[in-house]
Amino acid sequence: MAHNYTDIQLALDTQVQTVVGLPTIQLENTQNSNKNKSTWTRTTLLPASTEIVTLGAQGYDRLNGLYRIDLFSQLNEGVTDASTMADLVLASFTKGARLTSGSVVVVIENKTRSAARVLDNRYNIPLTIIWSSYQVQ
Repeated sequence: MAHNYTDIQLALDTQVQTVVGLPTIQLENTQNSNKNKSTWTRTTLLPASTEIVTLGAQGYDRLNGLYRIDLFSQLNEGVTDASTMADLVLASFTKGARLTSGSVVVVIENKTRSAARVLDNRYNIPLTIIWSSYQVQ
């Protein structure tokens, strides 16, 4: 079976959907019917260059990238709710965790929280999950 981004995205999407207490999650290329409500979450897969990794005489492709999670909340309501959501999401993506989907393993390499900003007329906290993936043989 070929190494693929579909299973990588499914593994990451499944993990974010396990976070209890998150508002509506708008997965990539889906419609957000609650966008006019106070809070929601949006995800985006950002693949990077493939690396060739050699183990002895065998080599394999390792895919790398970022998984962006944008948390949105109402403007002018303080940071507590948005920060709490960010903490919940980051806690669910443990560094070194291995997520699986099909025959693909996605390894969580690191995670970061960027500075908050105003985006789409909402308070936005961007989170970035840094991942790598390999094919199970």
